[in-house]
This record gives sequence, structure tokens and C-alpha cells, in this order.
Amino acid sequence: MLRWNHPKQGRIRPDLFIPIAEETGLIAELTQWVIRRAGVELEQVFKQKPNFYLSVNLPPSLLANGQARALLAANPPSSALTPDRLVFELTERQLLQGDLDITGEMHSLIQLGVRFGVDDFVTGYSSLAYLHRFPFHVLKLDKSFLPTAERADSAVVVLNTLIELGRKLNLLVIAEGIELEPQAKLLQDRDVKYGQGWLYCRAIPAAQFVPQALM
Repeated sequence: MLRWNHPKQGRIRPDLFIPIAEETGLIAELTQWVIRRAGVELEQVFKQKPNFYLSVNLPPSLLANGQARALLAANPPSSALTPDRLVFELTERQLLQGDLDITGEMHSLIQLGVRFGVDDFVTGYSSLAYLHRFPFHVLKLDKSFLPTAERADSAVVVLNTLIELGRKLNLLVIAEGIELEPQAKLLQDRDVKYGQGWLYCRAIPAAQFVPQALM
């Protein structure tokens, strides 16, 4: 969970500075920094936890121009963060920005071990088209589909449908934005094994995360 610790403005959320990095062309450099820094900070976790992987949001433009492959090549050969420990996540907002020809590059990176996920699923109008057009491995359900007191019944119906859809397509289903115990219980009852949200932990520095991950 990338955060910018600004000396004057404090901690700045990624939704405020990532779009600027994309517009200014700095997103490739920033993504490379994230991958290299994670490889160093999480080295012991990668070595001791065989199933541990890192998810990184990747603008489709970096796939279209071949820069995604360059990001992997720039990672030190000694890094414990190998391609098979990486999941590149593409958001619907990014995919909606242009009709980019990225399928071939995605398959090429998959051959190296990289996996792909679709983030913020069903927040754009053509989500279903993306699922059969692009070779995704992970389906992340947007938090807007988790039930709340205001919209319990209808949200459960939609949630059940999306979970079943992901399973039919052999995708790993991950629920985002879990904040309440009833939400977690609902997902567990539907055998959704993976989730993230403030109920479990907020964004923390690697120095605090690593000891917990190694337990």
C-alpha cells in the first residue's frame, strides 16, 4: 500500500498522487522504485514464505509500450522478488482510458511467471468484456459490493453472483475493503479465502509488517 510521506502535508494517499505520476510520465520510474524497494524490505518474507507475493498496480500503458518488461529486467538478479512472486493489477479506470493492445505483452510476461489481476471489479461499464479479453488470474471485488446496513439484501445477491462468476472462470477471488465483522463472516460463509481491509490492518511501514508476516 504505497503512501507518500510529504514533509509538510503528511501522509498522502495514492489516489491523489498516482494519477499525477501517470500524467507526467513518472509512473514507470515510480513503479520500478516500488518493485526494487519491496524486494529489499521484504526479502526475508519472500525467502521464508513460499506463497507470499506482491501485488503492484500497473498502468496498461506500460504494457503497451513494453516498459513493464523493462521493470522486471531492472530488478537485481539477486532479488528474492522473482517474477513468479509478482501480480500486476490493472484497474478498470485505467483500462477505460484507451483501447490498448496489451494482450500479447501480458501473455509474454505470464511466460516469465508474472500473474495479472483486475482491480476494482465492476466499477466500469465493460468489466465482463475484460474478463474474457485479457488473461487474468485474480479477481478483486470492489468494496462497494460488500453489504452494509443500508443495502444488505441487494448487495448479497450481487456479491454471490460475482463470487460464482470468478470461480467459474478459475480466478482467485479477493474481497477488498472489509471493515466489519459481519462482512468478513459473510465472505467466509461463501468460502472466499482472501480479503483485505481495515478490519485486519491499515497500511503500515515494512518494519512493522515484516515481523508479523514471518510469524
